[in-house]
Amino acid sequence: MRSAAVWLAIGALLSALVCAGARAVAAPAASSPILGVSGSAMRFKAQTGQTSAVQQAFLGWGQGSSWGSPFDVLFRSLGPIPMIHIGTLAKRSQRPAITVQAIAAGAGDAYLGDLNRAISTWGRAIYIRPLAEMNNPHSPWATAPATYRKAFARIYLIIHGGPQVAARLARLRLPPYRGPALETNPFPRVRVVWSPLSGGNDPAPYWPGSAYVDVGGADIYREAGSSPPWQKFNALLAFVRAHRRPFAIPEWGTFGVDDAAFVQQMCAFLKKARPETEEFYNGRPGSEFDLGNKPASRAAYRGCVTRLAGPLPSWASGVAGPGAEPRLSLAARAAGNSTPATVSFAVTARPPTAIVHWEIAYGDGVTQAGSGPPPPVLTHVYAKPGSYEPVLAAFSSPPFTDSSIRYFASTYVQVGSGPAPLTITASPQRQGVSTKVVFRITSQLRRPVTSWQIMYGDGLAGVRPGAPPGFAGHTYTAPGRYRVLLVVTESGGAKVFATADVTAA
Repeated sequence: MRSAAVWLAIGALLSALVCAGARAVAAPAASSPILGVSGSAMRFKAQTGQTSAVQQAFLGWGQGSSWGSPFDVLFRSLGPIPMIHIGTLAKRSQRPAITVQAIAAGAGDAYLGDLNRAISTWGRAIYIRPLAEMNNPHSPWATAPATYRKAFARIYLIIHGGPQVAARLARLRLPPYRGPALETNPFPRVRVVWSPLSGGNDPAPYWPGSAYVDVGGADIYREAGSSPPWQKFNALLAFVRAHRRPFAIPEWGTFGVDDAAFVQQMCAFLKKARPETEEFYNGRPGSEFDLGNKPASRAAYRGCVTRLAGPLPSWASGVAGPGAEPRLSLAARAAGNSTPATVSFAVTARPPTAIVHWEIAYGDGVTQAGSGPPPPVLTHVYAKPGSYEPVLAAFSSPPFTDSSIRYFASTYVQVGSGPAPLTITASPQRQGVSTKVVFRITSQLRRPVTSWQIMYGDGLAGVRPGAPPGFAGHTYTAPGRYRVLLVVTESGGAKVFATADVTAA
């Protein structure tokens, strides 16, 4: 193992060799760390009083896409800032589903592409932590450092996506990307974490380069029968800071021992070093990591660490859900009082990825669609009086279905003095850590209705047969501004949309 002084020298040397295109500004320390946990956030709050802004989940390969809870459900359960560790194990197995060599070669692109798109749909702050503790000799991915660096860089590029992926993979001499179309997930909202184990082997050979790391970290544990490796932990802090990256502690805890002194030492470190975030590893109830059976450590945590909680940073705030960002706009010219009424719509489309398909429902049961981006002007003739809400949807990749709508915009058209065929209004009510919303639905459609669905803006939706009810309810568990989309399908396939805006405290 290298000493802390040698680590500092290596850090200074490598920081001078940062890849072109990496952020060149020193990352300032946060005023207070973002507190998080691995394990049940509610149970940990009962133990320590901590309201965890970050909750970490450890995923096997393919989890969230081909097995287990879907990514959107998983992310919502971990808010406001999920931390997702990506491993290589197969479903219900301790055997790898994929190797690091295969990831570097592109064999895992389909799964990583699905993750990229799910992160984009999430639309809020998230940490992605691939293949952590790579310097732990017992890790399935403790392979040749050069191969690990390639795999990590490939994961980083696919997670962030965007049009530059192909060129950057080519510069690394890695195979072309072979997964689904990628969205753009920019830093700082999306943050990829590199984090070795403080007590493991030399982690320096596994560093993929500053161009492929958003946040550098270190894990540290107090194990029974041994002292915590503080010297190596501090050396990793110096290493990360020398590479001008924010520092994080994605895992720390007590392994089979109740040690209040260790918790107090960590609290002193948090006050001095001011890392971006820390996640206590609480494990399963009754496990060797659980604070439930460690009264001294639990009291020390509550008395010091819990009090250090900082507010959500600016990069972790913002809108959430499909259609929440002003990427599309639709404006209608006055229709007049007589029918038939010809209405022109001005369209602005600036989504982060290329549009390959668009659809508009004019509110009277008539729809129109086309390939590529929508034209700057659309025209429609309304045959009957009414108060209509046209909705324009844009798609960056198939499937072009209602449930996959992410970008949409709406406007209103009043023709004569007719009523609105379909409306939805929201009445939010704050309840503890969640917001309960009651939606009132009013339908005056002329044709029989075959099905309906509501996309609540947080990833939840469901198709129901028959006509919509007069009221529907939904609970939002994460703060944000959500755009809600109601879709009603009439006999013959005609569709009418209605929207509502919800602010969850």
